[in-house]
Amino acid sequence: MGTISEEYLLSYILITGLVVGSFLNTIIYRLPRIIGLTEPHPKFEKFNLIVPRSHCDNCNYQIPYYLNIPVLSYILLKGKCSKCGYKIPFLYPLIEVLTGLIFVWLCVFIGFSFELLFLLLLASLLIVVAFIDFKYFVLPDEITFTIIVSGLFINAWFSIVPLTDSIMGCVVGYSLFFLIEKGFYLLKGVEGLGRGDAKLIAGIGAWLGWFNLPYIILVAAITGIIIYGIYAFQNRGILNNFLKTKIPFGIFISFATLTSLPFLI
Repeated sequence: MGTISEEYLLSYILITGLVVGSFLNTIIYRLPRIIGLTEPHPKFEKFNLIVPRSHCDNCNYQIPYYLNIPVLSYILLKGKCSKCGYKIPFLYPLIEVLTGLIFVWLCVFIGFSFELLFLLLLASLLIVVAFIDFKYFVLPDEITFTIIVSGLFINAWFSIVPLTDSIMGCVVGYSLFFLIEKGFYLLKGVEGLGRGDAKLIAGIGAWLGWFNLPYIILVAAITGIIIYGIYAFQNRGILNNFLKTKIPFGIFISFATLTSLPFLI
């Protein structure tokens, strides 16, 4: 009976993650347009996270609810709009599946609790900020400040880590990346890190405390060096201008945090 209930719980968490992932897709697609990172949608005068309804990027066909089921609709439609046949970006089901798997991953290691619910919120915010950084090389204040404020608020009332560690994590995280940014600029004359990275690591420090930051930064740095090192050696132009190449480091910070969460709490 215990096994059945556990399987049922994990199935529920997976489905919840798929649904949440669908909404995260909406944020990743719409927020950059709302805040001006890319051109606003030419079709709709009113464009926010709620309206208009989900629609095809090509023909603006508003997708009915029965064709807006996470992952399943993509499979049934063979990755194409039912109206115009426009190819639906594979990134959409990928984010839905990734969110579902991360939700299950955290539930297995942490167990169902209020702590899990809070950390699922953090995971969702990190997924959003990672993919926006991947697409636009920007970490929006709307997300990074949300991570900072929610981390401080939750630790003030629930205490995933002591509030003093939360505040120190926020201050130390921001200060460390700010100093690295300025030091790199003085040495090389180019921007090494964006201020968004400092805000993101400050938010993670607000959630997880200052003592978890060295491990997260180390994992993020190693992962970033390996992936971009491989990429650079495959592209001579990047290799010749490696220091001037923009790297969406927020992806690696988010990845390091998400994979480490069960072992840091």
